[in-house]
Amino acid sequence: MSRGTSRWKGLTVWVLVAAVVVLLIFNPFAAIFLAVSYGMSAKIAGEEDAAIYGRYLDALDAQVEKEYLKKAILGQCPKEITQLSHPLPESMNSDVRENMASAAVGGPVKIIAKPRESSSVPPKI
Repeated sequence: MSRGTSRWKGLTVWVLVAAVVVLLIFNPFAAIFLAVSYGMSAKIAGEEDAAIYGRYLDALDAQVEKEYLKKAILGQCPKEITQLSHPLPESMNSDVRENMASAAVGGPVKIIAKPRESSSVPPKI
């Protein structure tokens, strides 16, 4: 490899096999070390690729969540997009449903509170 690009383009596998064969003839220990180091390098490169792909999928999930999560919580979006199978029930107060969906996506929430019914007995202090 030279600066991330292969020197031998499509012949890389054949060059590696030839190098291992030559090393096996003249120095078997070096051939074993070459094979082990090549395998470890391939493993590390695969893990890096998997981490980058994982970050890409996380970014896609964040974008989908940003666009569709509120609609999915309210039951206005198909399950296939967000995988949310139980939206808020329709029987719930519409203002409360809207506030809960807005809170889930980090949006503004209006506080809806009712004062307690006052009782004739004063509170104990």
